[in-house]
Amino acid sequence: AHTGSNLVNDYFDTKHGIDTEDSPRVNYGPHPFSGEGQSMREFILVTAMVLSAAAAIGIYLVIASGVGVLAFALTGAFLLLFYSGGPFPLKYIGLGEIAVFFIWGPLMIGGTAYACSGRLDPAFFAASLPYGLAVASVLVGKHIDKLDDDKKRGVGTFPVRVGEAFARRVDQAALILIYAIIVYLVFVP
Repeated sequence: AHTGSNLVNDYFDTKHGIDTEDSPRVNYGPHPFSGEGQSMREFILVTAMVLSAAAAIGIYLVIASGVGVLAFALTGAFLLLFYSGGPFPLKYIGLGEIAVFFIWGPLMIGGTAYACSGRLDPAFFAASLPYGLAVASVLVGKHIDKLDDDKKRGVGTFPVRVGEAFARRVDQAALILIYAIIVYLVFVP
């Protein structure tokens, strides 16, 4: 699902003119639309295969663990498609980092615990918060690094919306909160 999400995001960012040959995203790692030999047909085929595999696993989990898993899967799919696609891409309106927090924290960790146990236990979701915050923190840092380029391209990431100084403070607070939550969960019954 993560690979599929990255491919879908690369497609929409390219379609919106964000990922171009001179953009940071194209220059820091492999990109399906940079270089020679890539075709839309190949991209669609690979993306369809990856998302089909993720959907097959999701269907298996729904059958094995119950329809409650479907709520987690559909929410994840919604956020996947609307992170950089749709009429109001979350990444472009300053909500991408929050979406990533929910995907990597409560949806993935809480959803996995639910699929394994069949229970919606608040402790599962509390335990998911540090990981969700950590992944979102990395994304905020990445967006701070390319803040000027995002501004120029009209990408309203969280750091673009709130400014670099405030985004850094929020990121630092998230890092402190990660450890505070872990300490709390270990020592407070």
